[in-house]
Amino acid sequence: VTIYGKHFSQARGPIHCVFGETSVEGRVETDTKIGCLSPTSNIGGDVHLAIRHGSDEFKLDSSLFSYDNEILIDKSQLVVALSTSDKALDVHGSFFRNTTDLACRMMPHSKQLDAVFITASLVKCRLPEGVFPGEYEVIVSNNGQDFSTAFLPLLVIDPFRVHSINPSIQFRDLMSTVTIKGGNFLELDDLWCIIDEEQVTQSHFISSTMIECSIPEDSRVGTISVSLMLGDMPISIG
Repeated sequence: VTIYGKHFSQARGPIHCVFGETSVEGRVETDTKIGCLSPTSNIGGDVHLAIRHGSDEFKLDSSLFSYDNEILIDKSQLVVALSTSDKALDVHGSFFRNTTDLACRMMPHSKQLDAVFITASLVKCRLPEGVFPGEYEVIVSNNGQDFSTAFLPLLVIDPFRVHSINPSIQFRDLMSTVTIKGGNFLELDDLWCIIDEEQVTQSHFISSTMIECSIPEDSRVGTISVSLMLGDMPISIG
């Protein structure tokens, strides 16, 4: 914690920061700044902040130090995002606060993300495009310094690339299966085939280069499209 004022360098002897009833030793950094390590507290809430030098105690006008409950994050569901587009990540949890220092961070690279407070149980973290594919952990802080130990699991992937469909011709009124061939395929929950941009059918992962899709028997006559979607997010190109 940094306390700002003036004439701090003129002090002789130790200086203490007082958080409510708890005193900790401070460190004079410059003539206008004192640094203190805030003491722990078992309860949340605000305490008055003061500086103690010898027997003199100087209370800071209208200065309160807030102890927050530790942020909790619901990490029961893996979030998947594409490396080629930005995405607003919904981080659900508890004890989020609407502060100017609210921040998200993507570990293990400590990449800072923009954060938007929605409610005490929801924060949106903006993931920019161009993030390298891989597994990450998203953590949140109310003050920009103390980040949550709980995290949102995040998987960033490259788009699935579709090269061909086999067979490419079939009779109408017959339920059939086609094999999509391509690259970057992964076995993921909630992966669906989209037929003609309307009908949703189950997918079957075979390998990183092959996925099977069911073609409904009531598909229209003519050329139809087949693509892949993860939940409500299109993830295939080609």
